[in-house]
Amino acid sequence: MPTLKVHQLSGTEVYRDIIRVNEEHRTDKRGRRIKEGQVCLVRANGRKCRAVLRGFQSSTAQEIRMDDYTRGRDKLDLKLDQLYLFEFKKVWPGGTWLWAWDASEMGYRVASRIALISFLMGLAALLLSLDWHRFLPALDWLVRRLSCGR
Repeated sequence: MPTLKVHQLSGTEVYRDIIRVNEEHRTDKRGRRIKEGQVCLVRANGRKCRAVLRGFQSSTAQEIRMDDYTRGRDKLDLKLDQLYLFEFKKVWPGGTWLWAWDASEMGYRVASRIALISFLMGLAALLLSLDWHRFLPALDWLVRRLSCGR
């Protein structure tokens, strides 16, 4: 778990839920390197948030770059030019979807919501296409019972 000094992210990358850390310091608590572009759970200052970890090759210093939204009170509550102990943990695929759902970038949020709607519609289509009386004998019994009454 690296101790890193907090710096401002460049202006073109704000509100994209990106954190830039040199590869040398982009490790999990077991010391394994985390691949660039990986969505991770970032813990610091007793708080946590999900963000995409990107590289920062301009410097090997112990520094981390993030925008003011990620640093702010709603997320990590960090101050510029202060040292903090950071923990990075790769998230499971559902965590990647949760990151997109809560992202500050509108495009990620819209895409995650469309993905959920598409998944639910596909699930509904699958359920409607099943031949249920083969799978549920009790349902078959109920259908026969109801049809006998007519």
